[in-house]
Amino acid sequence: MAEAEAQKDVSWLDKNESRAAMEALGRLADHEPKAVAALAKRRGNQDVYHAAWQAHTRGVAWGDDVLRAALSSPAELPLAVAELPPRDPRLEGFAGDLEMGITSARTEHGAAAVSLLASLGPSSQPHLLRLLERPATREATCAGLASPHVTPDSRLALTLAPPDARTSPTCQKTLFLHAAADTKVLDWLGNAGEPALVTAAVETLECPKLAHLWERVFASPREALTDLEPALIASMGRCSSALDPVIARALPSVRRARASILHALEAEAAHAEQLEATCKQLPRLSHGRAVSEEVRTLASSVYGVRCKTSS
Repeated sequence: MAEAEAQKDVSWLDKNESRAAMEALGRLADHEPKAVAALAKRRGNQDVYHAAWQAHTRGVAWGDDVLRAALSSPAELPLAVAELPPRDPRLEGFAGDLEMGITSARTEHGAAAVSLLASLGPSSQPHLLRLLERPATREATCAGLASPHVTPDSRLALTLAPPDARTSPTCQKTLFLHAAADTKVLDWLGNAGEPALVTAAVETLECPKLAHLWERVFASPREALTDLEPALIASMGRCSSALDPVIARALPSVRRARASILHALEAEAAHAEQLEATCKQLPRLSHGRAVSEEVRTLASSVYGVRCKTSS
């Protein structure tokens, strides 16, 4: 094979099909039009895309042409994607080609291409947002965003997308995966996530993450927490120990949250009797002069009915 490459024997290399032969043909293609033509005939051969990527790393145009043609073909896209290294900055020039290829790919092939695209960092975000906006590419995009190759910038794509992009089970599962791994996503969920999304997250996040989520909810600019009361009840039921200090701090300091917290504590499923620090705040609220009549009444009732075992 080395002799054939040294003699520029394109025909021999073309007949002896192997990855090493395609690599040799690729090196010849840098200067030999016959080698370029031989490689062009082998569309659908994964080894050709391996050779084309090597050509791209050498700065040779034929490699880019072969890769772009493959990324635009639904049949060739998965073969080419398999030969491209995630998180390699030399891939950034193919971001637009990946986006276009994903629009016509089957879902599972599109997801692999999204994983590669999302590994590129900030430059991939506009492409990912457009893919999330399109219903036809949304499922593949959310599946691809669950990849371990996704960068922190790409994890934020679902938080920046329109609300419709966060309604499917696949997209929610990916978002919760990101929230568990990335504090920025978790903070967004608490600060601005849709109530239905927060409610769904309660079933998936581990208790320390769930406590952090409610810290962000209580500190958020949300005007009312009424829609989140069912989620708060479920959280108290699942993670009373982790949430107790968070709720105990919120009751005296976050006025707009008090009524919703007390309504949640009224529910039997909230297990208020296990929230010792929270229960200790209730007598102060029930006698507080600066507290509304509604809150005083609720605090007294909850303390007497739900906190009796811990009082």
